[in-house]
Formats: sequence, C-alpha cells, structure tokens
Amino acid sequence: MINGLRQTPQNEKVLNILRQAPEFSLSTLSTPQMFEKFAIWPNLNGWIDLQSMPRYFPGRNILVKAHVNPLIESKNYSSFDASIKESYVTHNAKLISRKGKNFVVEVKGCE
Repeated sequence: MINGLRQTPQNEKVLNILRQAPEFSLSTLSTPQMFEKFAIWPNLNGWIDLQSMPRYFPGRNILVKAHVNPLIESKNYSSFDASIKESYVTHNAKLISRKGKNFVVEVKGCE
C-alpha cells in the first residue's frame, strides 16, 4: 500500500504522473508567477483581474447558518424550516444584495 492506496497497475500509473507535477505549497504559490510558469494561468492580467473582482456579489451562492431542515433523507433537506429552532449551515443560500456591512441573503424555502 502507498499512502493508503492499494498498489495496482492503474494506481501506479496515476502516482507516476503525480510525481512529475511541481510542488504546490503555500511558499511556491505565494505569487502568481508559478501559475504562469506551468501554464495553469495563461497570463498575469487574469490574476490581476481576479484580485480586483468583488468577493461577494449578488447572485453568488454562499454558506450561511439558518433554521433549515437537517435531515439528509428529507426532500426539503437544507431548506428553510421555521419549525427548526436550531441553526445549521446550509448551501441553499444566495446573496441578494449588500447594505453597508450587512448582506441580504435568500435561503431556499424562505419567502
């Protein structure tokens, strides 16, 4: 076994490919030059554009804590449920707008 993987011919091929990849770490990725060097990012203008984009914009799906149904087997899983008293994290939320430091969020199932 290698790193918890059963050694098979297919796994060995994958591991050989991964061994040829450059080292990705916080130190090597601290600047965008490595992305450009290995053709992961075609040019630095893309990096500059990305850095200037707003992180949170209307329509973006976000994670929020809300009163949602926590039962995975439910058809309304992770949707708003006023009868649930505890808050859970849900992926069924969308940023609608921003008002100062506050965000207006829509949670699936909430009107």
